[in-house]
Amino acid sequence: MEGKVARCERCTQYFLVKHEEEADKCIYHWGKAYITRVNGEKVRMYTCCSRPVDGEGCSHGPHVFYETTAEDLHSRHPFSFLSPSDSGSTKLDVVALDCEMIYTTGGMRVARVSVVDGSGKQVLDELVRMDDGVHVIDYNTRFSGINKENHATALLTLASIRDSLDTLIGSDTILIGHALDNDLKTLRIIHHKCIDTALLFPHRAGPPYRRSLKDLVREKLGKMIQMGDATEGHSSLEDASSTLDLVRWYILNRQKSAILADVTS
Repeated sequence: MEGKVARCERCTQYFLVKHEEEADKCIYHWGKAYITRVNGEKVRMYTCCSRPVDGEGCSHGPHVFYETTAEDLHSRHPFSFLSPSDSGSTKLDVVALDCEMIYTTGGMRVARVSVVDGSGKQVLDELVRMDDGVHVIDYNTRFSGINKENHATALLTLASIRDSLDTLIGSDTILIGHALDNDLKTLRIIHHKCIDTALLFPHRAGPPYRRSLKDLVREKLGKMIQMGDATEGHSSLEDASSTLDLVRWYILNRQKSAILADVTS
């Protein structure tokens, strides 16, 4: 995509795709819009700076883009199924997975993949090296936790990461995560046995709105995650473990509700 025109995900303007050193600057809000009341009137503000949505952005960075259609994603890296389990296989019954993404000249790409097994034990946590010809535009450190220094240590490409995942996750493995569609898209994996905590705990306003993992963990588990600042960002390993804990909470509390219903009926 370098040298081609794309629409910026941050400010919606069209721009010429360039790598990090040459990228044109964008003024944007990194937070989400929400509705509050000011002097009795409803006003839409941004969570990042508490400024109204019709004001100027509070952050500066490069223009970036994010491809979403399956056709565009497939043309860059083909989607595929994971191989089935067989006798003597090392594939696990249950795993929780989370990815961190960065913006590149090839769109948003996976830069870290973390997997824990059904007991919460880490079984994979790897940084992902970009393919040849794909240059970083923005490490998105505030959310990804990835920066130029730690990403420089990445050794495995997406193809190698997928090979590693294929030794752990089979077509029969139950895959747990939050907003798993994003992770599976960036990994180019098609998988049918998924438990997505974004769907398990739906937003009260309904689709396309989703509750954040951070809020769900705080509400259901009484824990705080994703507390890193703009230089630290999130941890995909912490997020993967948290989705597993949320599924456990859901199962245990559903069982308690069923027992109470039987007792009171």
